[in-house]
Amino acid sequence: MNKLQVIPLGGLGEFGMHMMALRFGDDILVIDSGMMFPEDELLGVDLVTPDLTYLRDNREKVRALILTHGHEDHIGAVPFFLSDFNVPVYGTAFTLALVERRLEEWDLAEDPRFNTIKPGPVPGWGGRLQAPHIEVSVFARGLLDRVVTRIYFPDETEANAADPVLAAIDDPQRRATLVAREEHGDLRFDIHLQGESETVFFAI
Repeated sequence: MNKLQVIPLGGLGEFGMHMMALRFGDDILVIDSGMMFPEDELLGVDLVTPDLTYLRDNREKVRALILTHGHEDHIGAVPFFLSDFNVPVYGTAFTLALVERRLEEWDLAEDPRFNTIKPGPVPGWGGRLQAPHIEVSVFARGLLDRVVTRIYFPDETEANAADPVLAAIDDPQRRATLVAREEHGDLRFDIHLQGESETVFFAI
């Protein structure tokens, strides 16, 4: 019987260069591809990237690269990885946008295949499912504490209607401040800290 193998390729015992391979049978998923700035003794070295030897030795088994977030220690070596492996890349829209900007400096043999990951429904109070959403914390000068809100998706009409959090907000106009809107093929979400269109915030 196949067992899940967790194979760290970077990021253990050091700050940066995060990469991990998850292998199950003949399938390998790669989690992150980060860089690390060199220590003082590495003269002439601009950056340090993970050792891809294991992945190269199992090239035909590598299925995809999954990016957890957009910090350099998690995405900084993506161009090096994609120079070797033409596999789909999965991540949030913001993370993939950062990667695309970085790849502008590279001339890859093939165009990368980016796939945006959208959140799914999650369990809520009493086991009721909450609609797909993103929780957002806002930190700003002059605020003694963060404010917390949510971003719901406009194409999840049925799920939004059944969401217990949205249902707890009686005013439809106030409820609408939690739903992003489509604009020129993208999603836009404005956060208003005060005023008539003040965004709904939650006590966490």
